[in-house]
Amino acid sequence: MRITRSQLRRIIREQLEEEQERSELDKIKEVFVNGGAQAIELADMVGLGDNPIVYEMKEIVKVVIEALDAIAGGESFSPTIEGSKEDMARRVWYPLVKKSLKKIYRSSPGGVANFQSLYTDMSKLMKTYWGWYDAKEAASVVENLSDWAGHPVEIPK
Repeated sequence: MRITRSQLRRIIREQLEEEQERSELDKIKEVFVNGGAQAIELADMVGLGDNPIVYEMKEIVKVVIEALDAIAGGESFSPTIEGSKEDMARRVWYPLVKKSLKKIYRSSPGGVANFQSLYTDMSKLMKTYWGWYDAKEAASVVENLSDWAGHPVEIPK
């Protein structure tokens, strides 16, 4: 089968466009580890705001903000779920966050290892919500993740 020059150019152009989009998404994934809100803003700026991976990022940031607000005494965390804080975390927090992080980083070089530190910080946030950390440790966790989510909060004294 012969391919004309115009067909070959079209194939190369499509491949280059696909690689460019993938590289932009990979860059956004790298930014997400250190700044969830920044990654989402970047994705929206480059036109990837509707991408399924970016949707998962938005969901994680939303859940982190809900937990931060609950810790700061704002809205209650997961008001539609009944049960103890530990039950909510086991049934809602961990499955949602872990599943979403796996979707985001599954196809990335390094895979799941890329989000381990982020997941650890989010786990510390839930432990802060449960009251398992003293005030100093809790303040550090809340400060780090509130910066990450672009949602400043303070722990009530």
